[in-house]
Amino acid sequence: LQAQGADDPLWSAPGNPPLGAPAWPPDTNNVQDPDRSDTVVVEAVAAAAAVLHQQREARNKQVMQVCARQVTEAQKFTPNDAMPETGERGARVVMQLVTAQPVNIMRLRVWRALSGAVRDMKKVRKADWRSTTVGDEIGRLVQHVGRKEGPGLLIQNYTRKVDEEGDPRARMYARVYNQEAPTGQEMSSDMRSVAFEGLVYDCDMCGAGAALAADMVVRADPHAMTNYPTLLELTEPDKREAWLLTIATHYGIKTRPRAAAKKLIMALQYVHPGTECTKQIVSWRARHRAKPGGNLYAPQLSAYITQFYKAREWLLMRDPTAMRYAVRCNEQKPKDERRADDRLGPSAFSALLADREFDAISDVAARLAARSFKTVDVIHDGLHILRPPTGTYEEGRAQLAAALAEVSAEVRKTRRWRFFKVRIKPFEVPESAPLLDESHITDALQKAHAWI
Repeated sequence: LQAQGADDPLWSAPGNPPLGAPAWPPDTNNVQDPDRSDTVVVEAVAAAAAVLHQQREARNKQVMQVCARQVTEAQKFTPNDAMPETGERGARVVMQLVTAQPVNIMRLRVWRALSGAVRDMKKVRKADWRSTTVGDEIGRLVQHVGRKEGPGLLIQNYTRKVDEEGDPRARMYARVYNQEAPTGQEMSSDMRSVAFEGLVYDCDMCGAGAALAADMVVRADPHAMTNYPTLLELTEPDKREAWLLTIATHYGIKTRPRAAAKKLIMALQYVHPGTECTKQIVSWRARHRAKPGGNLYAPQLSAYITQFYKAREWLLMRDPTAMRYAVRCNEQKPKDERRADDRLGPSAFSALLADREFDAISDVAARLAARSFKTVDVIHDGLHILRPPTGTYEEGRAQLAAALAEVSAEVRKTRRWRFFKVRIKPFEVPESAPLLDESHITDALQKAHAWI
């Protein structure tokens, strides 16, 4: 750099300016003394700035203290998993997501102790490849959340598998430190309802798998309406709901008919056409005690699933990375559990949908956060949104429903989708559970909102 101004000794010698120096009048930079009014204004501004600076420093110090305290509490439950951890079946990478969900442990305790809930408590569940019961899971959850030295919340972090390029793929799974308690994803629907009703809202993608597949097809195939008419018609949220009830009626399902029909559709999406599809329907009918006889396929089911398989194959041809990921996962399995390469279509499609599902639900969570709605759990294709700190549970539901309608429309417009929609799904509390007491959840709700 060339010396300039006061750094150049020639400029410091009076009467000897360097060649090319500007000829300024000697009084150009003279500044007149300020009068008293100007001095008062300057002093007042300086004093106000000093007060604001002190307030800002005090606020920052308080926030840092809160953060440090909560980080310390979180570390008791959540290990530092910044590096990928290698397991028996391949590598997993921890996502940058930790949630703190409030739990109504008082209601869970009462439910577990009721004589009328004995049958529900004995229901067998599977978690981490081991069998357990609903009653045992409630005991673990209550002990974990209720410990005095903890934050009084269900702290969860989430992981996704990585492919050979090191990119996260497939579904995101939650876990609690040392598996001390079941995650929201692992709980049965009955247990989730009793634990979280009144505290959070269960937000769910409408027909997630079918809707995402249909949206991908419509976006990429200009002839989609001609090639997949039944699939697209029955993917419309309103028509899908009516069709699920039609399926349940066809098979004579009377216990939670919609949920049972939905399980059938989801199961058929991840098997091969032909024999596997038929076996799946027969198995489902036996589990749900469907009426004997009648047509094996409910109305429109055959056309719907045939077109779905056609769309699945077409989408996999357009995205070979999903198939490569399925092949890699298959190779990591024990030899007696591996499938032939030509039977990996459902697994590859599951990975493809999971990627789109993760992108979409993350987009929804971010847009809701911009509207001051806080996500406290991710249930694969859905979110648990924390109840607002003020107002009734129903008032918060109305506010969230309006926000979800806006967010769903924004996602559809941004991604050029047609069927994507997220709505609030009511918790279905079992008959054996006690009624919700608002006084039992006030403290848990406050803790969740105070968590940073």
